[in-house]
Amino acid sequence: MLTAPQIHEYLRAYLPQDISVTDVQPVPPLFHARLSATAKTYLYRIWNSPDPNPFLRKYSMQVPQPLDVAAMQTAATAFLGEHDFTAFSNAKGKKKSMVREIDTFTIGQDGPLLTLQVRGNGFLYNMVRKMVGALLQVGLGQLTAQGIAQLLANGERGGVTILADACGLYLADVEYETRPAGRAAPKT
Repeated sequence: MLTAPQIHEYLRAYLPQDISVTDVQPVPPLFHARLSATAKTYLYRIWNSPDPNPFLRKYSMQVPQPLDVAAMQTAATAFLGEHDFTAFSNAKGKKKSMVREIDTFTIGQDGPLLTLQVRGNGFLYNMVRKMVGALLQVGLGQLTAQGIAQLLANGERGGVTILADACGLYLADVEYETRPAGRAAPKT
């Protein structure tokens, strides 16, 4: 049986360079990397400028029109709490529940680069990209915070007309019931 350090070294040697395994820990036999998670944090990057950034071209969504970032920040609070996110999902088939809880949704700005950070107890297929799309609609004056609240309340798909590009989306952290002793959560 391989030890955790041996598995770590094997993964380092065989995974592509754009995947980094920072730690390997033993887990119970019934552990499932996705289903055992208690929370996840996603980042989404937007380059808000008419001038492309060649360094971020593949790693962010470019939005050339000016965005009302303050309105987006206000509207992001509509997602906080427990809601049925049917309107913000492309989930195929019927999930047991479309209810998820979002406890953090922030939007930071560093010049033209916006970084949206969302943390919740789980996410549906395309949920983050649709939430970002709705916030882009707010930033462009096409939707209001009240409109987001209405979409959450009525659960109708089709109200969000922008599906944010996949290139700006990053899974930043996955949390489990317990972290190994001495291990802090990764910084985002």
